[in-house]
Amino acid sequence: MFKRKLLIGILILAVMVGVVAVVSVNYYHEKNYTVTVTEKAVKNYEDRTTFLIFTKTEDGEIRTFMLKDNLWVLQFDSADKYAQIHIGQTYNFTVIGWRIPFFSAYENIIGIEEK
Repeated sequence: MFKRKLLIGILILAVMVGVVAVVSVNYYHEKNYTVTVTEKAVKNYEDRTTFLIFTKTEDGEIRTFMLKDNLWVLQFDSADKYAQIHIGQTYNFTVIGWRIPFFSAYENIIGIEEK
């Protein structure tokens, strides 16, 4: 009985460590894109707001990013940053995270530089 409880405890701990590792890696996976903004949208779900930015890269690839407040990188001004982004303008975006369509997950913009 003790061995079974110990095994379950170890499995739960391993899952928790794995989740923390995946979340942490997500925020250290930083990339830069030069894109032209083609459209903007606001996605509201219950009490959460996510700003979506639709873009096209220099080589014609279509990419969608989100702009969302993020405690991990101390970003609390996503609404202000969203207002500064203009359709038709080219920007250098610094982003964290990954685009995972199955989960409707987008790379989050943490830095914006107008070209």
